[in-house]
Amino acid sequence: MSDKIKQLAPQIWSEIQKANHILLCCHVRPDLDSVGSNLAMKLTLDSLGKQSTLISGDDPPLDSVKFLKSFEEIESRSFPQTELQDYDLFISIDISAPSQITRQTELRFPIGIKTINIDHHKTNISFGDINLVENKMISSSEMAYQLIYQNNPELINSDIATCLFVGIWGDSGGFKFEGTTSETFATASDLVKRGAESWQSVSKLTQIGFKNILVFGKTLSLAQNYFNGGVVITKIPLSYFLEQDITGEKVSDTKNTVAFFLSQCTEAVITAVIYEYEPRRINISLRSNNPNKFLDVTKIATAFAVGGGHARAAGAKIENSTVDEAEKEILKTIQKIYPDLGQP
Repeated sequence: MSDKIKQLAPQIWSEIQKANHILLCCHVRPDLDSVGSNLAMKLTLDSLGKQSTLISGDDPPLDSVKFLKSFEEIESRSFPQTELQDYDLFISIDISAPSQITRQTELRFPIGIKTINIDHHKTNISFGDINLVENKMISSSEMAYQLIYQNNPELINSDIATCLFVGIWGDSGGFKFEGTTSETFATASDLVKRGAESWQSVSKLTQIGFKNILVFGKTLSLAQNYFNGGVVITKIPLSYFLEQDITGEKVSDTKNTVAFFLSQCTEAVITAVIYEYEPRRINISLRSNNPNKFLDVTKIATAFAVGGGHARAAGAKIENSTVDEAEKEILKTIQKIYPDLGQP
């Protein structure tokens, strides 16, 4: 159990107890950890009789986790569309900075209501009134588990356990990423004991549609290596998705599958998937998964105006660009940050 969580848990639960209406929000382009940890917290608050609202944020909630309890209660609206005067506490989970809450406007904290910041990203800027940041943990869902456990272990029923398991599984890369510890496995084990639908959830989350497979195959076939094979990059222009009528969350699903397989390349120390999710709006997914040589990809991601993440898995966004232009920027940035890799 984290000493920091032990220290701050009483203060956090005290603020929750005092609050009348609590706001929760998924981060921009929410992943499994974002949805899982926030849904688990909402279910916990519900069981305590606290009024709470979970909003999707800028982007729609992930359809792939619609099997999770209370998924349908996630309200599809952004943070700027929310009347903050209706709330007296904002619990920000799995969000490293205000730019991850919304990109529709520039948020400046404090925002007029007390904010509890619960996160595991090393790039977290501690923007809350209470900042529970534990970057040695693999996921915010693992943090949420410990926080709820500190209050009352019996609060973690099968529905909450499933949400937390999904979040941990997602951010640990299926328990493969560095940072997955014995405590992570112990947490997962306890969640299964408490009724988490573990294998059932993983089975649902790893399904992929035929159209996604077509884009997946085409994209992998176009992968290129640079820096004497040390960097492998592939690109997915928007046209690839449109050809197969892939939109919304399915775009992210395809990217995640490509990013996973690309990261398994034995020669590469850095892999990148550059994809266009809207016209001239580029997302870059970076990985460093080589067990023999590790490079911190957050250094690359944070070189861009919008970027962050973890040492082995990070991302960045580029506006008003093409995938080819973004590739040139990525290569230039990698060469600048890691000159020992040589020439592209």
